[in-house]
Amino acid sequence: MRRPLLGSLFASFVFTAFSGGCSSNTPAAANAYVQSQLTASDDLGSEACGITANTWVEVGTSDTSADDGSTATGYTVSVSCSVTANSDGSFQVNALASDVGFGSVGIVGKFTTSGTQMGIHATFQRGDTGTFSAGNCTVDYTESDMGVAAGRVWGVMTCPDVVDNTTSEIGPDGGDVNRTCAATATFKFQNCGQ
Repeated sequence: MRRPLLGSLFASFVFTAFSGGCSSNTPAAANAYVQSQLTASDDLGSEACGITANTWVEVGTSDTSADDGSTATGYTVSVSCSVTANSDGSFQVNALASDVGFGSVGIVGKFTTSGTQMGIHATFQRGDTGTFSAGNCTVDYTESDMGVAAGRVWGVMTCPDVVDNTTSEIGPDGGDVNRTCAATATFKFQNCGQ
């Protein structure tokens, strides 16, 4: 008579120990590392850019990515990203990392697992400077552990000409001229939506 009762208690203990009660189904927070720079465009020079400080936005470090919602250098970090598989084996990347209240870097495009990624759209925004964007950026996987997979992407982005469409200046011919710079960003997004 006691055997079924003991067996029932043991089964109940095993079920409780290995069910959701002792583990968390909360997904890991999205995290990112971004180091970005704006510099003078090779085509147009420093006057067309108007940016003297090279460093644009930094989120996390190369050794330690910053979690969404964490605090670094006095700013709250926001990371929003998805890296989803397409039927042709490529991945659609939509990623944005920011120091809230300071600036952000956004990346959108179709990525494959090898080669140079072409036609990537990037946005470099900073409250004290403006919003620069371009749709002709490239991304390379310059290190062996860089690349793309469901939920993660890591690479080096180069944008030869990013344009600030939020402000303009008077050009030499008297017309409005949008500031144009070159931009680079080393980035890593992980724990992204799939």
